[in-house]
Amino acid sequence: MKKSVKILIPVLLVMILSIFTGCTKTLNHYEDKLYSEKALLEGQVINTTPTNVLTRENAIKKALDIFEKGLNVKIDRTQFSENIRLLKDDTDNSNLQWSITWKKNNEKAFYSCTLDSSTGEVVQIQLADLNKLYTEKLPQLSTTEIRNIITPFLGQLNINVADYNVSALNSYKDSNYLSQSTNIIITNKSNTEKSYFLTINAEDKIVSGFNRLSKNDQRSIQEKINNEKNSSSRR
Repeated sequence: MKKSVKILIPVLLVMILSIFTGCTKTLNHYEDKLYSEKALLEGQVINTTPTNVLTRENAIKKALDIFEKGLNVKIDRTQFSENIRLLKDDTDNSNLQWSITWKKNNEKAFYSCTLDSSTGEVVQIQLADLNKLYTEKLPQLSTTEIRNIITPFLGQLNINVADYNVSALNSYKDSNYLSQSTNIIITNKSNTEKSYFLTINAEDKIVSGFNRLSKNDQRSIQEKINNEKNSSSRR
């Protein structure tokens, strides 16, 4: 009996130690307040060191500030369904991003913002009211109009338009919703790897989309631009 007890005690100690270690890792992760509403990666510990600068609460606050101060859109959270998730970065699996979406009116009006949890940088913004359909063809926005529209918005993201080259792509008509939009690419004058893609709703004259571009994104867009130029020259 004594021999059995002696064997059992070390086994129990190992089990207790394993449980304690697992809890410590989880606590380190949650103490950093970097978590989603549901377990991410099926309960795996995502980050055990407090290296992330953007907590869930700060991500929400930052997104609301951007919509209100940069786009003049005040979101009353009590009037919207809210979805907040922590997701893997598509371009870097070791990094995580906050994905925040507000929807209402049977999901026809929505606002979404994606932020890098490590740097706090805005990765993507989208807003739309699909209740509003535009059928008129609008004239292309002038360079001055474009700059006037994007400057206050980008200022809220700490992006100085003066440091960027601004290129307007062809306007297009969305066949699904008949809304007229103008696409913009801005590229940093001293660092071409810093590039962003913006969509302007030409009817409301507001930024309706923003994306931080990866190198692959930049190449794809440049190919599309070159193809459009070649197509136009052959006409």
